[in-house]
Amino acid sequence: MTDFPKEIPVENIIVCEDKNEVILQANGESYTVTNSDFVSLGVGGCVDLEKLTFAAEKLSCIKKAENYLSYNDLSKRKLREKLKKHFGDEVIEAVISLLEDKGYINDQSLSERLAVNLAEKRRFGKARIKAFLYEKGFSTEDIKSALDSVDEEKLTENLEYLIRTEGRKYNLSDRKSKAKFINYLYRLGYSWDEIKHALNEYSPDEE
Repeated sequence: MTDFPKEIPVENIIVCEDKNEVILQANGESYTVTNSDFVSLGVGGCVDLEKLTFAAEKLSCIKKAENYLSYNDLSKRKLREKLKKHFGDEVIEAVISLLEDKGYINDQSLSERLAVNLAEKRRFGKARIKAFLYEKGFSTEDIKSALDSVDEEKLTENLEYLIRTEGRKYNLSDRKSKAKFINYLYRLGYSWDEIKHALNEYSPDEE
């Protein structure tokens, strides 16, 4: 069996300044890499084929990751899962590390932003926010930080608002109907104690 050549001669180099990319023509093939990877390759008359192939795959992975992120904010775990359909682990980790360094992905910042938005826009309680963030692939540490960033007064206001508005759909003087409403609030992420306290404080006469 013939060994795969480690170094191959470079036939042509095309610099794409507008894209910060370089196209290397070698071994009868074209390989597109980033400017920084081109420099790290130390290209002279020959280039390490394994390193060149990795750099070209890395750029393809970067473009795929940027495409995913252009449609939706993703946690590292979710981005990694999507990229695994197309690339190997080594190149994925290199790309994720690069995107983190450039600030394109930041799990802590994103999880905090999502938590605040879920509380303000969808009126979720902490338990529902926690479940949502876990499903999106955030770490336990990032989820804790995100929950700490949510304004407790906003959560109290949300629960009071839900009781005033959604509570009208239920007969709160009827035990079974009230239990259904309590379960509804529980599914939105509020604890039994929070719901009980809010209901005890609620007075229809104040409306």
